[in-house]
Amino acid sequence: MELIFVRHAQGEHTINPPDSLHHLHPSLTSKGRSQAEQLQSELPLTSSDLLVLSPMKRTIETAMIWSEGSGADVIISPMADPRMFPQKPGWEALPCDQTIEKSRIEQEFYIDDFSSTSLWEKGINRMPGDDFQIAAESFLNWLKNHGKERVCMVSHDGTITSFREIIQGCSFTRKDFLTDGGWVREEW
Repeated sequence: MELIFVRHAQGEHTINPPDSLHHLHPSLTSKGRSQAEQLQSELPLTSSDLLVLSPMKRTIETAMIWSEGSGADVIISPMADPRMFPQKPGWEALPCDQTIEKSRIEQEFYIDDFSSTSLWEKGINRMPGDDFQIAAESFLNWLKNHGKERVCMVSHDGTITSFREIIQGCSFTRKDFLTDGGWVREEW
């Protein structure tokens, strides 16, 4: 299965850190909307693609702009939530990384049937590495069973890097993070 990981386009939370990191459910900036539009020409989607999104406003906005008129199937999953990278014991999730409530998301989107209620409540941000690896491999296999040749995940820098470590079986650093609206292709 071809996997395309896309980091969400520029969000309001990145404009004036550290203060902006305390903004709950930040939207895309005007630059972010342009970056999402650029994805339409760089990486066009079709109805044969599966699009997996983090339940965050900035990832949903990125994907909705990118996929406009494509007919791609869309799934929202907490497995694409923000993930702290590297894991730091004692660090807490920032307000900008709080997931939109499942009840609000499921009114407009298809929710994955992979994730448990506890995963929706706790997310993957602070999940220990071994637990994340097991969950991520299971999730990737679940996605593969959808029978789509290409799965595109719109997610966050730490999450994408964590998945890439599992897929490639090697270590990455923060220097390997994608830029806003950046993407990378992997095989599973």
